[in-house]
Amino acid sequence: MVQKFPPPRFKDITPETERLKELDHFWILMDHCKHLNLFRFSYLSDDETGEFIPTGEARFNEPILMIHGYGSSHTIFNWFARELWYFGFRKLFAIDNEQAELDVVCERLAQTINEIKQITNAHRISLITHSTGGIIARYFTKFTAGADSHIRILAMCGVPHESAQYLRYLKDSRIQLDRSQIRRALDYLEDINSTITEKELYHLTQVNLGGGLWSKSRDGIQYVPLSDAINIPVGQTHIRIHKHKVTFGTLRHLLIPNVAVFKIRLLTISNIKDSLLGLRIYYRGRITQKYPQKGWIQIPTEEDPYIPQAPVIIFCNSVSLDQCKEAEITLVIYEKQRFKQRNIGKETITLNCDELPRVDYVTINGKVNERVDLAIYIYIP
Repeated sequence: MVQKFPPPRFKDITPETERLKELDHFWILMDHCKHLNLFRFSYLSDDETGEFIPTGEARFNEPILMIHGYGSSHTIFNWFARELWYFGFRKLFAIDNEQAELDVVCERLAQTINEIKQITNAHRISLITHSTGGIIARYFTKFTAGADSHIRILAMCGVPHESAQYLRYLKDSRIQLDRSQIRRALDYLEDINSTITEKELYHLTQVNLGGGLWSKSRDGIQYVPLSDAINIPVGQTHIRIHKHKVTFGTLRHLLIPNVAVFKIRLLTISNIKDSLLGLRIYYRGRITQKYPQKGWIQIPTEEDPYIPQAPVIIFCNSVSLDQCKEAEITLVIYEKQRFKQRNIGKETITLNCDELPRVDYVTINGKVNERVDLAIYIYIP
């Protein structure tokens, strides 16, 4: 006998998902968490009570919280939640954010995470965010005391990371904010992008999934790589990036504890003064990223060795535990000269994931005693 299901109690914000009325899944507002607007994803039970309960075999027990962006709702994650459910994830949650100061939103997010941990008896949870929801989550992880002990994976889909990009997003999305609100938002972005803390080196894994398309409509968010995140370009528009198979495949790969994450940290630069330096990172034989993304590392005349004032991650990525010994990273450091660039030196490292977590130290030596010291952090998220 085919089970009949009532129509869903929500309406998705995108027209293409009107067909959800034919599906059998629901977001359930949790009664004791109404003040947090916390929902749980579930299927309708097949008994006469019609209760909403998690059914089917769970392959993974890690709780996942989804955070939407400005002017949206938790239902934008309908497709993503269904895919996670079919793959074996059962502890799926989402919140509806209300407009408020970022500090207030972060306080509410901390309460929500603690509630989910109590419900699921989990040590840590993962966050999947879209648009400005990623700004909220990133600010929370950087500036909330103890946040690193709660978050395992922070996935950001189509997030406007730079100030100019954020302003363009507001304009194209026709979001009305006054000058003081915009100024505060830009200050928050500056704080987020200028800070990498010690706690992020081992505990927090950030994934930056950027849209590969840009248009003058609200359908585009320019892809901006982050030095302290795993960067994955996705050739989709802003309102579709969280409904794309590349996005899902990437995050599914990281949510299963069969990968190691590595982060390359810049420690010191010696015997180089009054110069502009850059680094190229080649991973698996192809250039993946350069540091800094824009501009150069400015080495002052009076400082030797040069030591960054705050932790600096120049590259972050993941590798399957089955393929870690085949993964090679080549680091090239170069100097900007008047009409060309001069390569100072390079080093190739083969990853080894035998004993984790751990730190490996690498030195790039130049021809005239130039030296760059790096640390590679490797851990299972």
